[in-house]
Amino acid sequence: MLAVFILLSVAFGTTFEVTASRSRDPQGHYCLPLPQYNLTERSNGINQCVRKECPQYVAIPGYFDNYENVTVRQVEAGVYAYRTSDKCDMSDALIDSYLPLHYYFYRQPVKMNRTIPILLFSTKMPEDHACNYTHQLNFYLPTANHSNYPQPTSESGVGVPNNALAQPTCYVVYHWSGKVNSRTVYSKYEDLKNNITNSANNNLSFDENRFAHARYDPSCRPGNRNEIWIPLSNCPDTDQ
Repeated sequence: MLAVFILLSVAFGTTFEVTASRSRDPQGHYCLPLPQYNLTERSNGINQCVRKECPQYVAIPGYFDNYENVTVRQVEAGVYAYRTSDKCDMSDALIDSYLPLHYYFYRQPVKMNRTIPILLFSTKMPEDHACNYTHQLNFYLPTANHSNYPQPTSESGVGVPNNALAQPTCYVVYHWSGKVNSRTVYSKYEDLKNNITNSANNNLSFDENRFAHARYDPSCRPGNRNEIWIPLSNCPDTDQ
């Protein structure tokens, strides 16, 4: 897990010196909470999305009103770079795919700012597959680069879809704060899946075999944000 922590500290814009079980930023401070920013429309009401660009989200009201931290979200059309790992373990897949995507942003003639969250999509596989789940890491490309992004090299394993501008997609989303590991992520996913099945909104059709874990911060940061996204088959009526 130390390797995951170091990668995520780079991912979210802070380089950490790791000593024993504690972490410090370059000024010698322990991992500190983000300031509370003035939230803007572009930030989706999420503090972390003020500091770094996020995909544009629209909350669809009228669903899961009795569930804490659960919402239906429409993610607007955007462009994503992705890398699929051959590692079965979720943490190993994150480590395997993170640096090629990170370098895709920073080692290019076209300047691209890093974005959040990092999205690890996991897909349940048939019983005869070598892995219970396969994993694909997605990085959102900044709006300024939706029509101006570099072509990734074949050696990197990074891809950008040919029809690059993805269509709006809807998800049921649960968010929480705290340190995470693979067991926690799978547990939160199963809980959310059960909530969808057992809720009064059981008219929502969802993909039972695919979900994403979204990370907005390193796990050491107080008030960090993690999300589980479960994709819906169709976006519900926004007038509900």
